[in-house]
Amino acid sequence: MTRQTRTLPALAAGRVEMPYAILTWSESFACDTTWNEHSHPFHELLWNERGASTAVVGSRAWTITPTLLERLAGTDLAPGSRAVTEAMVLDVLTPSSHELLLHVPTSDLLRPIADAVRDDPGDRPPSA
Repeated sequence: MTRQTRTLPALAAGRVEMPYAILTWSESFACDTTWNEHSHPFHELLWNERGASTAVVGSRAWTITPTLLERLAGTDLAPGSRAVTEAMVLDVLTPSSHELLLHVPTSDLLRPIADAVRDDPGDRPPSA
């Protein structure tokens, strides 16, 4: 699988003026995409409209599954309706009761093996 690496800055935590509590932005990835070590001055919530993705931070990996937030993506939502929708999303957001925490190897020796298993879990090596 092709892998793309992107670079983002390390930012200090602090107050950042945001027009909304939840700001939508979408991007479709055509290949495995990684980012350098970076930080955000505020929390980041990841979701998928379909399929699943994985966020790896250091040696920990989280699986992100679909959550529909299409209402917030619209540009014609009245400010009061947006505030109610944001509050509802944050109110019902809970961690999965079936968390699957994977520790992904970071060593140059083991990482290619883990990547190969993740890219094609059903692939079995030939028997000796």
